[in-house]
Amino acid sequence: MGRTKHAAGRGLVISAAVGASLIVATPARAGSFDAPFDIEGSYKLTTTYALAVRMGDPSQALINGPIDPFEPGVLPNEFQVAGFTHTGLPTTINLDDGNRNFDRYSPINNRLSAFWELQLRRGDFGLIASGAGFYDWVVQEENDRDAPIPGDEKEKFGPNNNTAEFNEFVDSAVYFSGERSRTLEAYIRLF
Repeated sequence: MGRTKHAAGRGLVISAAVGASLIVATPARAGSFDAPFDIEGSYKLTTTYALAVRMGDPSQALINGPIDPFEPGVLPNEFQVAGFTHTGLPTTINLDDGNRNFDRYSPINNRLSAFWELQLRRGDFGLIASGAGFYDWVVQEENDRDAPIPGDEKEKFGPNNNTAEFNEFVDSAVYFSGERSRTLEAYIRLF
């Protein structure tokens, strides 16, 4: 996937520099304009920057939950005569990604967001549209999750095994939390 491991110190320095430059820059813009064919227009643009850092260590109660003892058994099912009533895995195996993915002092959010609005009007008719987008550098990079088998960084493990390495976010996480833009509304209005 080409994402690189972030060092907590380097990431914080870069984030602080970006954050400082955005504070100095104008975070909101608005204006109006005249376009050809007697079209009047106005726009608004708001940008925000957010940085969040995990302050605590991963919760051992979630990472190293009690083991669900492995037990084969006969299931009360007409199609399957044998099965497993317990997995032999920690009971928190599907609940610990958030804890495993971020170490103490690691950025958990490093996001630039924008919201825009546009209004075009000609006579009694107008077009109104708005949209939003964001980019989060944390989700684009590798996370802090350790290899499931120490020393075996190529091992694929758990629900991520088809779309991502153990220390990368799955494609759907990158899509929903890493970067996205969308039109929120677009309609024609009679004034």
